Amino acid sequence: MTRKTALRRMLAGRMVYHESKPKMLFQYNEAADKLELPPLRVFINGIWDYGITKFFDDLPRLGWQEYRPEEKCQNQEQSS
Repeated sequence: MTRKTALRRMLAGRMVYHESKPKMLFQYNEAADKLELPPLRVFINGIWDYGITKFFDDLPRLGWQEYRPEEKCQNQEQSS
């Protein structure tokens, strides 16, 4: 199994969205392959240098947020 495949399995089901398109949710593996969303695609190559936790810590710097259903109500209140 390649490192990329292993990474995809570890992140399976994690949802992310980009601040420019907050209503468009992507599962990690979908987002990684979307050419119109280059910040995540480019960043993924460096994940193995500092691990999954650091990856999710750095998502906001790139305009990405991990989607957490329990925060959905908060996010909707802020955007309206």
